[in-house]
Amino acid sequence: MSVQLEQITRLNPGNGRPIVDGASLAVADGSFTALVGPSGAGKTSLLRIIAGLDPHNSGHVLIDGTRMDGVGAAARNIGFVFQHYALFAHMSVAANIGFGLSIRPRGSRPRRDAIARRVEDLLDLMQLSGLGGRYPHELSGGQRQRVALARTLATGPRVLLLDEPFGALDPLVRRQIRSWLRDVHEKLGLTTILVTHDRQEASELADMVVLMHHGRIVQAGTPQALEDTPADPFTMAFTGDVVRLDGRVENSIFTPDLPDVLPVAAPVAAGPAELLVRPIDIRLRPGYGQATATLRQARGPLGLYTIHLGTQTLQVETLIPPDAAPVAHCALDVSAGRLARGAAWATVTSLPPSGESVHA
Repeated sequence: MSVQLEQITRLNPGNGRPIVDGASLAVADGSFTALVGPSGAGKTSLLRIIAGLDPHNSGHVLIDGTRMDGVGAAARNIGFVFQHYALFAHMSVAANIGFGLSIRPRGSRPRRDAIARRVEDLLDLMQLSGLGGRYPHELSGGQRQRVALARTLATGPRVLLLDEPFGALDPLVRRQIRSWLRDVHEKLGLTTILVTHDRQEASELADMVVLMHHGRIVQAGTPQALEDTPADPFTMAFTGDVVRLDGRVENSIFTPDLPDVLPVAAPVAAGPAELLVRPIDIRLRPGYGQATATLRQARGPLGLYTIHLGTQTLQVETLIPPDAAPVAHCALDVSAGRLARGAAWATVTSLPPSGESVHA
């Protein structure tokens, strides 16, 4: 099932400020989408609006092209998994999983043997075979989260919404369950939308990452697209490590305030500006400055350097140039960065020093 959001806005009932502010998004049938962003960005609120758990003040929610505005959560055929499991402590694992089927109206309620078969199938799918008779307190955190997912899937939803489902799990279990969740998504042909703060988690799981900030969708695309072509400084900083360099633009040339950082061509108006560059994209240029770069640790072609720029020191992990440990009398080439100048956000290009190219 596809999910389409058209200019969704939800206002805080207390102060009238937008919790979700004009969000539009198209989620393809069978895709895996991750909503990411800092706390308070509106991710969970948007997820609850899709599920029909929270109202919205304007805009439209469409499931498979049909408007769901005003349609209750129970009628949307959507599964929702919360962060803290919400399992019934007094029920066995099997009873928890079959609960949604057992409380259906008599006319649509499956027979007991059919519910039992469905529960066994889900226990097998969730890698919980033989645990149906246990109780939630007898399970690990990862097992309880899989029971919660099985209970959600028991009623056969075609859209699965996950709100920080791994937040209570330790890092090792989180990594293990990511791969398993992606397999379940593909086996069942679900349309899955995940809320997470973890950009690595989003990149590993999702076909499309949707970055939110202050209730708005800042950028949506593949994980690689957000990292390679960020729409603004916030996106670039959120999706990966950055080094920030203040400076000034004059005559379409940005000159950093720090010494021994090579100027770059910048197609923006004159004035103060900030350049953002990924550490991995910084290049050491021996012979073009007075900086000293000391290699602290090597990992294959990458090196962790301490770089002394006048009175400033940077820690940068970047490519190791030939015969460069340490590198004395060098400069930093930051021409792979992007420049923020007021509302402008532009790519920059290198300026060959002394008439020679600085490109490797």
